[in-house]
Amino acid sequence: HVSECGPVAGVRPIALGAEHPLANVRGAAGYYTMGTLLLCLLLLPMMWAGTYVGERIGNRISQDTFSKVLSALLALTGVMLILK
Repeated sequence: HVSECGPVAGVRPIALGAEHPLANVRGAAGYYTMGTLLLCLLLLPMMWAGTYVGERIGNRISQDTFSKVLSALLALTGVMLILK
């Protein structure tokens, strides 16, 4: 609703749950619990490590090899989803 918008159009303030000040943070897609937010924070180092490793691998192999590996992984993922 427009009445829920903050001082800048389209920017919504964070709504906190009533049970606990930080129990629920309302996001664009619903409610995020503290556990979800903590999990995201805990997984940030994994994301950074994956980005670092991906950059190093990407810089060492050719574009053609990268495309073949990516296509194979996508095909494997598709087959696994179909069989599931």
